[in-house]
Amino acid sequence: MIMSIHWHDWITWVYAYLGIGLITALIFYSFSLKDRPSQFVKDMRSALGLGKTLKDHLQDILVYSIAMVVICVGWPGFLVWAAMKKREDRMRELKEEEPTFICKPEFLVRAVSPLEAEKENQVHDPLGLVPTAPFGHLNSAWGKFLAEFGFEDGNELWYFEVPKGKSSGEYDMFDGPIAGYAKIVRGKVCGEFVVEGN
Repeated sequence: MIMSIHWHDWITWVYAYLGIGLITALIFYSFSLKDRPSQFVKDMRSALGLGKTLKDHLQDILVYSIAMVVICVGWPGFLVWAAMKKREDRMRELKEEEPTFICKPEFLVRAVSPLEAEKENQVHDPLGLVPTAPFGHLNSAWGKFLAEFGFEDGNELWYFEVPKGKSSGEYDMFDGPIAGYAKIVRGKVCGEFVVEGN
């Protein structure tokens, strides 16, 4: 006699639950294979005497076996963990890709317009050693900064001053304060143009 399947039967629900867990585990395993070294790398490592030992292979089998069982049994928790980990990894990548600036929010002095900034930094050299233009030798760099600035609504240009001893990176060689102009978007520093460092 063939036993008919009833979805109200708890055994059926257990099978369905474990089936979903098995599929999840297989998907996890297939993705993990992509992180493994290619056959060429394996051959090179083997030629250099860096290949895995039998103990290493047995440990890999044990780890994957335990992981598959754990995922099959607790796949809802695993999916939540995987989603959270993916989000954390993405946030970490964005943070690493985010450029760092010497200008911090606390160093902002006042908002200015590009014309005001150019007027404040107009150079007049009687000897003619420096171009008679805003920012002198830095005029072309200033033009590039403005071209990349983007004057959309919400973008602001601020004059900033970094106090002595507060600079870092390529500017830590300067003994005095460092001044310049920063692009501010929604209260965040998104670009800077350094014009003075003593």
